[in-house]
Amino acid sequence: TMDVRTWRDDRTENNGSESRVHVVTIGNWMVSCSYQRNAGNTSPIASCDVAPFSGEILATQPVPVPTMAVAEYRRGRDPVITLVVFAPEPDTEWSYACGNRNWSGIAQGGHTRAALDERASAAFLNVMKTRDCEFSFFVAGETEQSFVQHLSHGFSEASTYAQRYITSPR
Repeated sequence: TMDVRTWRDDRTENNGSESRVHVVTIGNWMVSCSYQRNAGNTSPIASCDVAPFSGEILATQPVPVPTMAVAEYRRGRDPVITLVVFAPEPDTEWSYACGNRNWSGIAQGGHTRAALDERASAAFLNVMKTRDCEFSFFVAGETEQSFVQHLSHGFSEASTYAQRYITSPR
């Protein structure tokens, strides 16, 4: 099994309402989860985001990498992936590849974001558990293509952690 390291775990209870925000790292991935239940409400809100961990800690919290695939887990919904490309050259193509799965788009500059639908996300999530993934794009002001690799080490465990948490939060 892979070590789960907790970096933040804030819990609040007030007049029958509860909330919790916590962040853990597993391998090369971080999981940021939140839970909220209002007084008298039997349907809590639970969510987790799984993102590549940069290895850097600021203010006792892990820092994600700037160019990343974020797997978003929400209670009652299938997980989806949002791709974030940091500082791409505007109007150039970027791509994200994991094994035999590829997704590409045109960069808007600054921060480019692309959300995959549930079906495309499911296909990527399965591959990301066993294969390293790579972004390729041109950084603004650069003439050579950049490659950002995300290692699969820990993704399967981080994904399982997120799914378990949203199913049974607290």
